Amino acid sequence: PPQPPQPTTTNLHVKSTTMSTSTTTTTSCDESGATTTITTTTTTSSIDAISGPSSAGAAGPTREGNFANPESSLGNDPRIDPAFLAHIMTAPEPVANMLAAKNTENPLEAATTQAERMELIAAVEQGYVGAFGFLISEVPMDGLVETTETIEGVDGNEITLYITKPVGDGPFPVVVHLHGGGMAILTAADAAYIAWRRRIAQRGAIAIGVEFRNAAGKLGPYKFPAGLNDCLAGVEWAHANRDKLGSTGQIVVCGESGGGNLSLATALKAKKEGKAVVSGVYAMCPYVAGPEYYDSAGKHAAELQSMAENDGIIMNVGMLNDMAKLYTEDTTNSLAWPLFATKDELTGMPPTVISVNECDPLRDEGKAMYRNLAAAGVKVSGKIVLGTPHAGEIMAQLACTTDTLDSLVSFARSLSPVV
Repeated sequence: PPQPPQPTTTNLHVKSTTMSTSTTTTTSCDESGATTTITTTTTTSSIDAISGPSSAGAAGPTREGNFANPESSLGNDPRIDPAFLAHIMTAPEPVANMLAAKNTENPLEAATTQAERMELIAAVEQGYVGAFGFLISEVPMDGLVETTETIEGVDGNEITLYITKPVGDGPFPVVVHLHGGGMAILTAADAAYIAWRRRIAQRGAIAIGVEFRNAAGKLGPYKFPAGLNDCLAGVEWAHANRDKLGSTGQIVVCGESGGGNLSLATALKAKKEGKAVVSGVYAMCPYVAGPEYYDSAGKHAAELQSMAENDGIIMNVGMLNDMAKLYTEDTTNSLAWPLFATKDELTGMPPTVISVNECDPLRDEGKAMYRNLAAAGVKVSGKIVLGTPHAGEIMAQLACTTDTLDSLVSFARSLSPVV
């Protein structure tokens, strides 16, 4: 396979403005796929200025990602797990090189009308689906059964539920999976998510994928709260049909990126409406901050270090900002952007796991979400998946997902049923 470019080093000076400390669990994987989990105490800082080159010994956080090399990318960042990168490089050369290179492109930036934005985001969606298709191996159906259900949403719309179950009478915990894509693109029927649900079911849980409405792409355009309404409807169906499903009554809502946002927002919305249908939340690399953080002119711009540190490693922060604006113009609604949830809103949330990727621009908003939940008295745990970019477990399911999948299903089994 093509070899990624070798890194060069340029030091940047990062002015630190605030420091915070937390205890998290870190997970890494070696070339054989074996995982190691370590509990660590980490200190992070927010930033208000970047300049450089810096002199040796200058104040600032550890120089990693763009702070060590402004051209940091999936292909040259020394933090990336070799097994993960090797898996990416098995894709056809143009795809592998595209993923390995620094992502400096925001295709939505060129759009001058909403119609142009929708056309461009549709092309982005096709590109993601195609790239993932090269990276995801089909998961055998041995010992599994798949069915679909069509339910009616609160807006009179049809919602497809994709159900993957282990063979047998159970009972089994339920994992309702909400796919990624920034609440704007991708579908539960994509190959990556079919494989993910099957891997969950192989571990002894019922996996349900909700085909919610998106802000753009094939399932759009539907702005907030359309997709969120569909997600809660899917969870309510799983709860109402728990006996039919052969469920223990333990229902976890999980998802990555935009699905991480929707997982947290679904639990928040259920709590707000007095619906006891969620046992727990497992949010992976949650996309929860919104334009107030992603936009360089936003009120909280530059508060989260990882956005500068990891911008261009798979994800482009400018595009994250433009996709967020497709979802809603309301930049501080806590059901749209859960990082804005108040302590009172978070108090009483079900047990939650926040999992983030080390080399992800969104890493620090996930950590901030963890701290907000902890401050509200929620039973919450956090983990950092070392050596991976944004949603790395979904992209390279054969390389290093065993720990995350095992952790997800184990978490589901540990929870109290909702009755």
